[in-house]
Amino acid sequence: MAERPLVSPPVTYRAVLGTRHVLRLLAGTLTGRMPSGMVAVSLVLWVTRGGGSLATASALAAVYGLTASVTQPVKGRLMDRHGQTRVSGPAAIVSSSSLLALPVIGPGGSTWLIGAGVALAGLSAPPLESGLRSLWPSVVTDLGQRKVIQALDTGAQGLMYVAGPLLATWLATTFGADAALAAASALVLVGTATVLTSAPSRTWRPH
Repeated sequence: MAERPLVSPPVTYRAVLGTRHVLRLLAGTLTGRMPSGMVAVSLVLWVTRGGGSLATASALAAVYGLTASVTQPVKGRLMDRHGQTRVSGPAAIVSSSSLLALPVIGPGGSTWLIGAGVALAGLSAPPLESGLRSLWPSVVTDLGQRKVIQALDTGAQGLMYVAGPLLATWLATTFGADAALAAASALVLVGTATVLTSAPSRTWRPH
């Protein structure tokens, strides 16, 4: 009888999510990056409900998005040199504190002071996604599983741009716009801590 070629069993999402550390890293990164989908909407509602103009609110939302995106390569390089904990940890604290300071200032406060807080929150947004992708080779060694986890990763990151604005709108409508900014501040800390306290992140070293 001719030998039948060995066929690898299909890789399932359940099997990949059951791999040690995978679910924790995905959930932590999604939680920590949820403010990326929340802050813009939160700022618009916060400013306009406080009597500010839509133009000012839109400008602040743009400042946050721009500062958060342009500094990611720099923070990635810093992670390569100093590790994830020493970069993402302080970044999360600064970003969270900046978001939390906005309700203290109030929407009627100095526009320049509010703008500085928004810019600082974006500049210091922790580079969780780039950090996560650098962890996958050490967490998932099988190439087939790695393709599945990358698909899950991409889908999860896209989810924050759907769930984030909905969550921000619900919080602002139910509890006030200050609550939406405070929640974004808390999510940065919780998500980053979840990732950084995991064994793969603590022991990761750049190649």
